[in-house]
Amino acid sequence: MRQGGDIAGLRVKLGAIGVPRYVGAGRLLRHRADRVLGVRPDLDAVAADLDLLDGAMAVEAWWWTGDVAAELGVPAWLDRAAQRAERLAANAGPHGDGLRRALAARMRGWEVPVRLVAGR
Repeated sequence: MRQGGDIAGLRVKLGAIGVPRYVGAGRLLRHRADRVLGVRPDLDAVAADLDLLDGAMAVEAWWWTGDVAAELGVPAWLDRAAQRAERLAANAGPHGDGLRRALAARMRGWEVPVRLVAGR
């Protein structure tokens, strides 16, 4: 298998569909895969792709943002993930507290990798 071939092909297919949800997810998957392959991420490009999440995948935007923050070592994006989750929780009625608990658990899991990657 060619390195990155499957993800690149997926990204092209998702882009051809033109659905922002899939385009944004595809781009973020590419950034994450590139990092694993040793390619230094363009953090401005990643930030722009994270911007797409609010309109395209608002329910999952906080989770994606936190995962990307942890993998790429960007502490400010953890704040962004928390803000997104809080905005969602504020509109979730009786489910808001459950979302806040889920966020707290995920934050504990994200904070250590962010510090490790950012401290390189």
